[in-house]
Amino acid sequence: MNHLASLLRAAALALILNSIPAFAQSAADFQILEKQIADLQAKVNKLQKEQADSTVSYSGSAAAAEIQQNKIQLAAGVTALKLYGDLRFRYQYDQFHPALDVPPQVTDDRNRYRFRLRIGADILLGDQFFAGVTLATGQAADSNNQTYTEGYDNYSIYVDKAFAGWAPNDWFTLILGKQANPFYTTELVWDPNITPAGAVEVLDLSKAFLPDDSRLSLKLISLQGAFEGGGSFSVGSDTSWQFVEQLKATYNFTKDISVTFAPGFMYYTAASLSGLQNSLDFSKTSDALTAPAGIQTTTTTVTTNTKTVKYSSTGVPTVTITPVNTTTTTTITEPATGPSRTVTTTTTANQTQVVVATKLPTNKALANKTFVSTNTVGGGTTTVTSPTGETPAEETRNLAVITAPGDVSFHIDGIASKLYWDFAYNTEGGNRATNEYFLSSHSSEDDFAWLAGLQLGSNIRAGDWSLSADYRRIGMDSIDPNLNDSNFALSSLNVQGTRVSVAYNFTDSLVGDVTYFHAWQLDSAITGGEATGGAALANAKKVDVLQVDLNLKF
Repeated sequence: MNHLASLLRAAALALILNSIPAFAQSAADFQILEKQIADLQAKVNKLQKEQADSTVSYSGSAAAAEIQQNKIQLAAGVTALKLYGDLRFRYQYDQFHPALDVPPQVTDDRNRYRFRLRIGADILLGDQFFAGVTLATGQAADSNNQTYTEGYDNYSIYVDKAFAGWAPNDWFTLILGKQANPFYTTELVWDPNITPAGAVEVLDLSKAFLPDDSRLSLKLISLQGAFEGGGSFSVGSDTSWQFVEQLKATYNFTKDISVTFAPGFMYYTAASLSGLQNSLDFSKTSDALTAPAGIQTTTTTVTTNTKTVKYSSTGVPTVTITPVNTTTTTTITEPATGPSRTVTTTTTANQTQVVVATKLPTNKALANKTFVSTNTVGGGTTTVTSPTGETPAEETRNLAVITAPGDVSFHIDGIASKLYWDFAYNTEGGNRATNEYFLSSHSSEDDFAWLAGLQLGSNIRAGDWSLSADYRRIGMDSIDPNLNDSNFALSSLNVQGTRVSVAYNFTDSLVGDVTYFHAWQLDSAITGGEATGGAALANAKKVDVLQVDLNLKF
């Protein structure tokens, strides 16, 4: 007899024994007791059957081996494992109007039905170590989307994150590998899909030096990113490293009001890029500037000399040939769409006076007289050449960007809200315009990018909603075109515009949202070079993007 049945029988017996004194010793009373005992026995029998149906004995059975084989087992040292994922369905419409409407560049309209799948795992390895892996459907760093196409073809899976970390205490963390973006940021500088690879250190200064009840949270975040891996032992193929430092400060005035400010600085070691999959990649393989049919370099050389005939006192002539200074004027336009410059070279050091043995007759009537004449030797020589084109040698050169994102969070009638902003200034913008973009003009305004917006509500639980809107300006030389948001203006530079988004939680894990981006050209005078040729980083007159999403988290 099992423990449950024994307990039930004991309870029934106790109930009967406790009830006997309360009843009269009559035949009717005993009949009532017998009926109660029968009812209790029926209940015991039912519970025993239910327990037998729901219990499996694994010892010594074939089922035991099968259950053990199919059981999810964690490797030795794994303390906890969390599996998660998300699936997004998207309809996207975008319309692109080029700044230079030259065939085959025409207004581009696209309707696309897309999806994104990401599956990940977070792994806890004891008290101090952790790791994580995420797989996603897209290869491009700034997008995991796949478009439904190609007759029901299957889609590839790529490694989106693969990292390991060490947290020896509550104020220091070290993470190695391809990981989530560790910085406080908006979409202005970093596309939200990009997961940088390298080493990240997070130092929580408030936990290390401030009291536990401090209202100030202060973190120092550093990245040493392997941005582009160069070929081994190859000249001109060095690795490009990205270094980013950020100090994130949050002060909580009350439980509902806080301010966050996160100044930072990013810079790169210069290297040539290749094989980037981003929406508008600035890479060497696709942005060569070819020369037009016209003359690009003209060199004209004209050589003249003087002939001097001098008679002595006795009338004997001497002839001297003296070359006049040779002047070469070269007009250069390089690259084809870049600035023109004129180079004039005057050479005198290599000119040699020559005394020519003359056969002129002696003439005493011309004694002590000199005659000088000038003539052109060989006429003029004109050489015409055209350059084959220009490509940037180091796409990550001249990027030293100061960033300063932040927000003020508060509540309006119980609704979580915030004012947010971002700012970026490339201190090497002028050099980048000349050396990498091959532009003939530059303004200090081209070195700045900024964003300002408002968000009402948040999406956490079923029934939650949010509304956000922002305005942004992106100068031609301000930010890295390989990192910026792929949705706003389809990643173009030299643009300004707005973003509006509304989202609603149908359930805790199912969210629908609609987002509209409208962008237009910031400075129409920026043409040529990489702006409208080559990678065409700024060849956007107007861009509209509409996205309708359904997001499922699991």
